[in-house]
Amino acid sequence: MTTKKRMEEIDSCAKELIAKIRALAESQRDIWQQIPYYALHADGRTGYSDKCLRAYELGYWAIGSNVRRGHFTVFVDLETGRLVNARKPRKEAFDVHVIEIAKYVEQLDAKTILNELKSHTRKRFDKHYNEHDRKERATRIRNILSKGLITPTSFKRDKTPEEVANEGSDSWFQ
Repeated sequence: MTTKKRMEEIDSCAKELIAKIRALAESQRDIWQQIPYYALHADGRTGYSDKCLRAYELGYWAIGSNVRRGHFTVFVDLETGRLVNARKPRKEAFDVHVIEIAKYVEQLDAKTILNELKSHTRKRFDKHYNEHDRKERATRIRNILSKGLITPTSFKRDKTPEEVANEGSDSWFQ
C-alpha cells in the first residue's frame, strides 16, 4: 500500500470517527435536555459552577477535553444534543476539535453527567449558607422554572444561539 493510500485510509477513518462522535452526542438528546434542570438544582449547594450556570442559563454543556488557551472549544447544545463551536454556538464544532473528544469520549456520556448532577442535588448546603441565602436561592430557582422552559424532562432555550452570541458576553463562552 502506498503512502498516499494509507493517508486516504486514515482520513476516511477520521471522518467516520467524527461522524460517530457527533451521532453519539445527538442520540442522547432526551438525556441532554434534562441536564439544565438538575444543573439548576445542583448549582450553589457546595459552590457555584460555570458549567452548571451555562447549562441552565444558556443551554450548553462544556466538554472539558477541548480547552485551548483557557477557553472551551466544544459545547453540547442541550436542546438538540449537537456538538457546537463554543465561541460561536450557532455553528457546528470544528472536526479537529470533535476528533479530540475520542480520547475522552466518556465526557459525552449524558446519563453519567445527569446522575452526577442528581447526586449533587442531594448534597447538603455548605455551612456558609444561612436561611436567608437558602430562601433567596429558592426564589431564584422558582423564577427560572416559572418561565416553563426548564422541566425535569425537557429544555427549551428562550434565546436563539445568535441572540446569545450577540449579547457580547464572551465570558459565557469560555
